[in-house]
Amino acid sequence: MVALKGGNAYPINQLKYVNPQSYHETAGLEIGLNTVIFQSDTYRQAGATLSLFMFISRCSPPKLHNWLRRVKLRENADYTRPKEQRGPLVWIEDNMRYITKLMKFCAQHQQITVELAIPNFCIVRNEDEYEPLAFLWAGVFLKSAFRTTDVVEIVTYSGTSQRKMRKLYFDVIHKEHQRDVERLRGKSTNLRFCVDRKKYMVDLYLDKLVDHWSRTIGVPHPQLKDDWVKFAREWTQYGI
Repeated sequence: MVALKGGNAYPINQLKYVNPQSYHETAGLEIGLNTVIFQSDTYRQAGATLSLFMFISRCSPPKLHNWLRRVKLRENADYTRPKEQRGPLVWIEDNMRYITKLMKFCAQHQQITVELAIPNFCIVRNEDEYEPLAFLWAGVFLKSAFRTTDVVEIVTYSGTSQRKMRKLYFDVIHKEHQRDVERLRGKSTNLRFCVDRKKYMVDLYLDKLVDHWSRTIGVPHPQLKDDWVKFAREWTQYGI
């Protein structure tokens, strides 16, 4: 169920008009039984997230607690930036104040699952544009920064990745947000960081990763390749 601004609208739940008893018995079903989707209609920062909080501000606490269960946020990348600056980590850095606000909301409302689709967090951006390494690094960063488990070992070589991940953390999550992230990341697991596009082909994804790894680092261990595929499937299907 997509939440829209403006235009013509009509109630989804027609049962509530049958009689007063039906009105009370079916109240909130259209929200409770569906995923409510908020999508940004502009390239402004976090337009979908802002629409969600506007929606929440108009809900009474009992309705918010008893009705809303699943939310999906579809944000837009900032296309005013050069192409090379439209990656998922750039978007996260630009929108950390909204992400921490979502983390606080989810920590306070554990019954609500919020899926945040990170712009350009995907293996396939266009039909001929595959970026498996950028996808892998973004996934490892999200898992390490916003969850209590660290999977940096799937991109680890000679300790370089640990140093790079630490630098990324401080580059992307600025000092004013670090305390909130540390405090909330174990309490807001119902905020799921999701891929922008779910399309990918396992063989092509793995071939490109192995090719890059072999040219820059060395022949990857078979277990490493298994982990790359496992996490790609997990992140694509369930988010982080």
